[in-house]
Amino acid sequence: MTALALHLAAFFEQHLPVEHNASQCTRDSYGYAFQLLLTYASQRLKVAPSQLALEQIDAPLVVDPPSAPAAALDWAVASTDEADTPAPAAAAAPAPRAASRTLPCDV
Repeated sequence: MTALALHLAAFFEQHLPVEHNASQCTRDSYGYAFQLLLTYASQRLKVAPSQLALEQIDAPLVVDPPSAPAAALDWAVASTDEADTPAPAAAAAPAPRAASRTLPCDV
């Protein structure tokens, strides 16, 4: 099996900054997207993220939902830091939790 970590390291250290001249904001966004994907995959496959292999990340893993309906977003909610989410106003109804966050970028 092909170690995913080696390919990701090359992608973030060589391809994006050197070959693609990607900005720090772009690299941060890609990093966060991979963090979500690897967290989800490791929980679905019950292996540590560092032990994931390239062959394990395939369309059925990403497209096929987990068997329990509520489990689909459990991984995303658990991976979101509570400190990043401001408390809702007292008069407003709380917004549903999303599996995304805004990355700070200076433009």
